[in-house]
Amino acid sequence: MEEGVAAPSPEILSSTEQFRQTLRTLAENTKPSLFSLRTRALKGGSTDQVLSATPNQWVQIKCYASGGENALHAHLHEDHTFVVLQGEALFKGPMGEQVRLGRYRGITIPKGNHYSFNVVSSENLVMLRFASPDHAGDPLARIDAAGRDLDAF
Repeated sequence: MEEGVAAPSPEILSSTEQFRQTLRTLAENTKPSLFSLRTRALKGGSTDQVLSATPNQWVQIKCYASGGENALHAHLHEDHTFVVLQGEALFKGPMGEQVRLGRYRGITIPKGNHYSFNVVSSENLVMLRFASPDHAGDPLARIDAAGRDLDAF
């Protein structure tokens, strides 16, 4: 691998179709890929960027000024892990379970488990998200607590 090769700045995702296309494009690369953990500070809203991808895994950086993934949902064909780099998040489960995660703490959520999270810090919440699809179905498929399809955007 070459040292000092700058990774391209990843696009901020704005739709599920853009997310799918970004994953397809990045997964075509069969060489090691470099990426940066930098994201811009926000005064409002959130950003979601894919940093790298293979057919079996992808890595995103997510930044939230407020809010979070507030609708209780589950991913049907994807295990995923969140690691907090900055700020704090309150993750919630379907039975009222709660866990507060701060800097350098993480949570792994196997497919089929419902969860939501909110930003609970005054600073931006910045998290890495590692995803591993099971290849049994659409890796971006999500459902709400009632089992209805739920688009990520």
